[in-house]
Amino acid sequence: MLNVDILIEPDVRRALDSLLLNRPNLDPSSDAMEKFMVPYEKNEQFMCREALLLNLRTTLSELSPNEYNHRVALYGMGGVGKTQTAIAYVYTYQSEYDRIYWISAANEASLLSGFRDIAVRSRCVASVDKLDPRNIAARVLAWLRQQENWLVVVDNLDEIDLVEGLLPERAPNGHTLITTRNPNSEGIPARGLEVPLLEVPEGIQMLYGLAKIPRETEPDAAQKIVETLGCLPLAIGQAASYVREVSRSFVTFLETYHKRRKELHEWIPRGNRQYSKSLASTWSMSSIFLKNITRQLRNSSSTSLSLTLITYG
Repeated sequence: MLNVDILIEPDVRRALDSLLLNRPNLDPSSDAMEKFMVPYEKNEQFMCREALLLNLRTTLSELSPNEYNHRVALYGMGGVGKTQTAIAYVYTYQSEYDRIYWISAANEASLLSGFRDIAVRSRCVASVDKLDPRNIAARVLAWLRQQENWLVVVDNLDEIDLVEGLLPERAPNGHTLITTRNPNSEGIPARGLEVPLLEVPEGIQMLYGLAKIPRETEPDAAQKIVETLGCLPLAIGQAASYVREVSRSFVTFLETYHKRRKELHEWIPRGNRQYSKSLASTWSMSSIFLKNITRQLRNSSSTSLSLTLITYG
């Protein structure tokens, strides 16, 4: 994604921030814009995760002994649908929160930029011009402690050390939802909730729905596709897009897949999409991540974490 901050001169950026902070509140929708900062539209094609969403809501809300209550880390392998689940949760339970803020934690720069955006949009920091990014984050977190009924989503937190000292406090009046490929939720710290692979019937439902193929058309081929792709939502979604845009048939897709598997893994559907990476690039990034974290574990005595990571290999 293009980093707009890089393209904007500092003086221009300060002027834009000043306009945001001092603009008159003439539009009734502006209050909503300051309280709802989510960079994604609702995914109307999200499906087969109703039980997971309900479990997530319960886990965020309940008070359990010896747990990191009100802060949940959705974890799972690349392509399993962690971010999509977070988006679905936001829109499903939007009416339950007064404020919802979304921060990308792909790297330190995007994390701190997220806090800066909250500071400017919510006007909780009088001026950000001369403040250090971590100072801005600290002020936003202090302001959140005074607010009620909020949700903060921290997306793509694979390097969990990034958020040391930068997570909202855990409290019944505020929920923090984290997405990560890192199964070490205790190290964040947060309550871990795994986003699992789909069951075969769920995968078949997803394949038919996204491919726009009438149900019961080529059922054996549909099941074979889902099983071949390991019930991974991203892979099933890519296959459905290929069927819809190119092959028009599950049987034809399977024939093409067995002959040109590498090419199909690198294929990216046309159009505006929330996730624009190919299946191959997603698997590659997951592989690199797992190699890095496994290397870190060589000097660790955490046997349980090592066993958890084996399931991602």
